[in-house]
Amino acid sequence: MKHTPGPWKVEDGGFVGGPIGFGRVCQTWNKFEEDFQNAEANARLIAAAPELYGALIKLNTLCGPHVGETLRADRLLATDFTLE
Repeated sequence: MKHTPGPWKVEDGGFVGGPIGFGRVCQTWNKFEEDFQNAEANARLIAAAPELYGALIKLNTLCGPHVGETLRADRLLATDFTLE
């Protein structure tokens, strides 16, 4: 999957920006909209996308061999699950 690499951050004006050299990823609202609260929440969610994607990849790697099994949450939580 190809996308602008993280980290992404929320910028003024409802923009979500990528790392230096990659520019903006998106804008969640503009001056003609009135719903600024949802726009800011959407921007924070979008900015978290690369980190969330990385977490899903790690979770898939961790759980993949156990497809069809019931996994206990306490065992998953005890596993080293850092995003780095």
